[in-house]
Amino acid sequence: MQHVIADLLGSVGVVISAILIMTLDWTIADPILSVAIAVLIVYNTRRLLYTVINVLLEGTPEHIDVYKLCSDIEDVEGVTLIHDVHVWTLTSRVEAFTAHILIDPSWQGDLDLTLSREKYVVHREFSINHATIQLERSASDCTEDHHVEHLFARARPAD
Repeated sequence: MQHVIADLLGSVGVVISAILIMTLDWTIADPILSVAIAVLIVYNTRRLLYTVINVLLEGTPEHIDVYKLCSDIEDVEGVTLIHDVHVWTLTSRVEAFTAHILIDPSWQGDLDLTLSREKYVVHREFSINHATIQLERSASDCTEDHHVEHLFARARPAD
């Protein structure tokens, strides 16, 4: 709707400019209205431009609270903590999520059920279309260099 209104105002501006030039010989009207139309176009495309840049840079979607997402996943039974979290935009309507999830080593529950609950949080509660979740029983199982050394103390049972 905004685009149509901007086009309409641009056309009206051209007509007004033509009338001012023909009747008053006011030739400055054309560049003034051209600048006004340019400003209107930039103003109306700013949101689209931001969205395009966010998609190209694979930015975190604005509507997803990553801290809440992580907290909700950590609330799933058997989960100790979540790390190596990535949430990004693939297209304007498709987001992706990857994470490593540390499972309590002493927890004896069903891992498939835990994974299903985690995916439920990601898909249903946060509307993320594509998720890859890696379950780990120990922080040392994380073989990638994600700087997880700080997790060893938290994941290690008390002496």
